[in-house]
Amino acid sequence: MIFNVTGGGGGTGCTLTITAPVGATVTVSKDGKSKPSKVSTTGTVVFKGLETGTWTITITHGTDTASKTVEIKADYQAEITFFSATINITYPAGLTCTATDGSTTLTAPDTSGTWDCVVPNAGAWTITAGDFSADAIMITSGQTETVRVARWIVKNGVPTDIGFATKLFTGTGYTITQESGYVHLKTTKDNCAVLSDAMVDFGNVKTVIADIDAISVSTSSSYAVFRGNGIVLTNNANVSGLQPALNAIKHNAISKDKGRQILSLDATSITGTWYIGISMGGNAGEVNVYNLRAEV
Repeated sequence: MIFNVTGGGGGTGCTLTITAPVGATVTVSKDGKSKPSKVSTTGTVVFKGLETGTWTITITHGTDTASKTVEIKADYQAEITFFSATINITYPAGLTCTATDGSTTLTAPDTSGTWDCVVPNAGAWTITAGDFSADAIMITSGQTETVRVARWIVKNGVPTDIGFATKLFTGTGYTITQESGYVHLKTTKDNCAVLSDAMVDFGNVKTVIADIDAISVSTSSSYAVFRGNGIVLTNNANVSGLQPALNAIKHNAISKDKGRQILSLDATSITGTWYIGISMGGNAGEVNVYNLRAEV
């Protein structure tokens, strides 16, 4: 007599015991085929006769849904719960805003500029609205995070698609070195500023933020904007004279401090398009740039 016993389930196939919220409808599927759904009336449902392999467990209750995959090689127990966390997002009004974790993409219901985005999965979420973006790490159900999207010039130590290598004044000299986790800037001749390669529309921008580490600081310049290191907004680039370069700098936030610091420039009353950059004074300016962004 031959017995066909697979996975220790006491019969043909494996037994999957699932702990799920009471009232949830539970479905298991493999290769596009599903077993008949069951309702979790006691907090536990059991599916028998499952073949080995990768199965997807899905629970639904009203508008809530959650899924997870399990690899079944024998009788198996799994637990699944609904995840719900909120990202409060501010973005430029009039743009379509989306949030994605790579597998699920959500879209704001309108273009009002604010969105209380309820995400169904834990993990890293990327929020995008036009050229503006932000990130949120959601770990626990019930978590709430508030983000404002930004046009990034340097993000996590790497220049974005807008570029970050343009001179303000062609008569100056500096080096730009891409290091692990930051962009290293160092003056080699006179006062200088490194700018974004393209201008940014400030129609929705409220703040410019720079995360820098000032390695060395020169405060001896004859010009206040170059007595230290900091954020500059200019309406011109690659100008051929020092005075035209100074005239091009219309807004700035300069620091004379050394070390890691966050600089902020209030842009609530600034309109138009601007190059966004980091200035360094004299022949001794040296800065590591970790992040540089124009935030709504």
